[in-house]
Amino acid sequence: MNHNLTKQKFNALEHEIEICWPCAKYMPQEKRTLTVFDYTKQYVRKNPTAETEYRRDEFRKTFSGEVKKLLGVDVARNVYNQLSLNHSISTAQHYTPFSHPNTVGPTIQTAIDYVGKEGIERRNVIVLACAGISFVNPWFPRGHYFNTLVNDNFVKLQLPFFGRAVDSKPVIFSESYNHSSFKQIEKRLKHYQSERLLKKREFKIIHQLLTEVLFDPRILEQQLYIDQISIQNFYLWKKIFAHVKKPIPNLIFFSQEKIALELITQHHLQ
Repeated sequence: MNHNLTKQKFNALEHEIEICWPCAKYMPQEKRTLTVFDYTKQYVRKNPTAETEYRRDEFRKTFSGEVKKLLGVDVARNVYNQLSLNHSISTAQHYTPFSHPNTVGPTIQTAIDYVGKEGIERRNVIVLACAGISFVNPWFPRGHYFNTLVNDNFVKLQLPFFGRAVDSKPVIFSESYNHSSFKQIEKRLKHYQSERLLKKREFKIIHQLLTEVLFDPRILEQQLYIDQISIQNFYLWKKIFAHVKKPIPNLIFFSQEKIALELITQHHLQ
């Protein structure tokens, strides 16, 4: 067998490579003489530390800026200081109010290592969730989801902020709910109680959450539903762990798409 690489064979090989890897034809001429090993070495052995730290600083400033808008200066400062020491951030598949078990369970599991810690690197459980989902989603982004016990059986109940008309819409750009949703939810709660699905004590607790958290003026003044959820989840988390004596971290629950969009517009469109 003739193993000599003639110009004709080389041109045929180059043509096949360009078919499989179209961008190869745009490679600078001086790089075409390199072996695959030497060419790859230029990239895989590049020290990424400086670039990584630069991007982290972009993220810290942008993210803490968004936190400041919704949760205030003190929380934003805590988030910035934490991210300077602890780069750990959790992600969630779906952006929902803090009530569905698929949101609650993993978030509490993440928080376990933060409970009782007083260092600035453990003051916030940061979760960036996917808000690019539609409202017709098994994690129930339309509202809150809870269980009651009826005749020793768990019954799943819902408290939606929106009707089914929003099902095909994405959560991320959805407009906020308003005070009219309060009347609809209150009506639904009374129906659950009349059907003996909700005890008097449970009704009182949930109604209190409606007035103190879900329909707080700070939440109703938001223009986007995702911002309402961020504030809701922050204060619901505090309510849930209000009686725990150990230091409990904050829950910082934001849309990953919103933060990515802010990073692009602030740092990468120049």
